[in-house]
Amino acid sequence: ETRVIIAGFKALPVFRLEDTDGEPVEVPDYAPIALPPLAGVAQRLGVSVRYAPRLGGYLGFYTLGRKEITLCSHDERVFFHELAHAAHDQTVPGGLKGGQDRHQELVAETAAATLCHMHGLGGYLAHSRDYLDRYSNGEGAARAVMGALSDVRVILDLILDPSTGGSR
Repeated sequence: ETRVIIAGFKALPVFRLEDTDGEPVEVPDYAPIALPPLAGVAQRLGVSVRYAPRLGGYLGFYTLGRKEITLCSHDERVFFHELAHAAHDQTVPGGLKGGQDRHQELVAETAAATLCHMHGLGGYLAHSRDYLDRYSNGEGAARAVMGALSDVRVILDLILDPSTGGSR
C-alpha cells in the first residue's frame, strides 16, 4: 500500500497567551482612529463591537449568542452589514439562524448599501451588487432583493429611528 505524506508547517497556537511566562506581550489595538457612523446604534441595541486582525476569509461577523460584532476591517460598509444583522436579529421572532442564510444576507447587504448611500459613502455599489448576486440563486440581485425589502425597512427603522423599536 502506498502512503502519501505531505510535510509542511502550520502556525497553530498551543497555549493561551495568559498561560505563558515571560515579558508582557503588548496586544495591538485594531480599532480605528474614528468610529464608523452609527457606532452608537450598536450600543443602543446592546451589541458590543470589537476590532480584530484579519485571520480568515471574512471582514466581519455578528455573533448571535453574544450579541457581538467583530470587525477585521475599518470599512464602514462592513460595519453597516454587521449592524444590519444585529438589528435583524432583534426583529425576527426567535432571532436569526446561524450561518450564511440567503435571506439574512440579502437583508443585511441591502440595508448596508442603503446606509452607505445615506451617509454619502461611495465605491460600494459594485461590491454590494456582486454580493447580492451570489445570494440570488440565479434570479439576479434585483429580483432577489424584492423578497427582502420588508425586512430591510424594519431594520432600517430600528437603526435610524429608535422610537419605532423595529415594529412592523
